[in-house]
Amino acid sequence: MRIVELHATLFRHVSRGREPLSTEGSRLQGGRYNRPGVPALYLACTAALARQEFEKHSAYVGLVIKKPGLSVAVAVRFERVLDLTNADTLTELGVSIEDLCGDSTDLTREIGDAARLANIQAIRYPSAVNPESCNVVVFEENIGSENLKQKSVDDDWSDRQ
Repeated sequence: MRIVELHATLFRHVSRGREPLSTEGSRLQGGRYNRPGVPALYLACTAALARQEFEKHSAYVGLVIKKPGLSVAVAVRFERVLDLTNADTLTELGVSIEDLCGDSTDLTREIGDAARLANIQAIRYPSAVNPESCNVVVFEENIGSENLKQKSVDDDWSDRQ
């Protein structure tokens, strides 16, 4: 299995009025790589992908987006990241990109559980919105304050008003 370091700027898109680094939504509802009750922070590798993921998730849960959202840049420094964008890792785990990007979260949540319990800080995985790009899920319980810093907040939907 490929465990890598990740020192990068990642992105998140949130509704106005929401705490940009909150894990409350994923804790309550679960996500692709976490079950309800487990706090996790979902980030994208690009600002554009963060917005696409936000739009897809909003539609999935039935939210109508009426106001511009906020794009947040987040600096991350992780030493233990499971890299599911690596073909050798997928082969070793016996999974495909299609397995990771499909509608079911059974397998991805199993992977998330195993990674979190192995003290993995985050998982880099192919985006279901755009499998050529990637997202990162961060397991809050496995990081310290030094691992994640909000860098900036931008209103990048001004062109949609």
